[in-house]
Amino acid sequence: MPCLVFGAPKVKMDLWYSSVAGEGDPAFKPTAMPTAVYGPAAAITADGKVAVLGGGMLASGSFAYYNGHQVYDPETNTWSLRAGMPTARYFHGAATLPNGRLMVFGGWKNGGVAPVEVYDPATNAWTTGGEMGTPRAEMAFATLEDGRVFAAAGRVSGGPSTAAELYNPQTGTWAAVAPFPQSYAAPAAGAPLPGNKAGVFGGGITGVGAVDYIYVYDPATNSYLLPSSLPTARYTAAAVGTDEGAVVIGGSNPALGDIYLQANEAYNAYTNATSVLAPMPGYGLGGMAAARLPKGQVGLFGGVRKVDVNGTFVNSEVHTVRVYWP
Repeated sequence: MPCLVFGAPKVKMDLWYSSVAGEGDPAFKPTAMPTAVYGPAAAITADGKVAVLGGGMLASGSFAYYNGHQVYDPETNTWSLRAGMPTARYFHGAATLPNGRLMVFGGWKNGGVAPVEVYDPATNAWTTGGEMGTPRAEMAFATLEDGRVFAAAGRVSGGPSTAAELYNPQTGTWAAVAPFPQSYAAPAAGAPLPGNKAGVFGGGITGVGAVDYIYVYDPATNSYLLPSSLPTARYTAAAVGTDEGAVVIGGSNPALGDIYLQANEAYNAYTNATSVLAPMPGYGLGGMAAARLPKGQVGLFGGVRKVDVNGTFVNSEVHTVRVYWP
């Protein structure tokens, strides 16, 4: 099928495309992922493809960690497989480094995963890099404009963590920065913001539930601001940077029902205003991998949804690919 969405001019559209039959605008149907997972991480490769890495799997009847490396080509609307990660994990981070290699960090596999692993597309092989100062899962992360990678909050083996770190690709090392202001028991979403900053959106606090906080980290001052709040409190959402700020999509808030959310909201980093956008079509999702595609659209990959089984809602991972055109 022609990739109409990727070749079209950049205008304000506020519409969705989906791999699910009957969902979204019918002009384009992105191809579903080969393997359904939730809690993967995604990064745009140097040649404009999307690497979707790792995740968790429930459909087999018992939970399994996945080390797969699925690659989506938005120009041809096709998937291919590359060498899998040495360490299977989920709810981890991923980033494309200035040298074109992919870095995977943190995540969970019977505890916080310590090894940082680096993929070289020239050799289709992985090597082990240095370790994070605080290995953890469910952190908010973002690649800054200067190429450094920010990671904050998350879960360690003993519970929530407020640790925050910056990775410097020039030195290949992680350095601790100011601790995150909140202790999140459920994950927030991270995204790069204009001005070499990072945004942390939503999250969950024990005894409070889902929160609507928007924190902005500025590495120039090593400090956090709380300039605004989301219209919808949630955790396990996805966030992607845009020219103006970020979009925050999906997630969960048990106070709103035993489902995942379809909410899609924008944060403008210049005005600190938020706005409500067209919701995800079909059903809501949490735990998706997300990436800003080369032409500016937002891609969502995999995730988890609630399925009614004999009157009881249970989690199920999905193959779904959805593309939002801002």
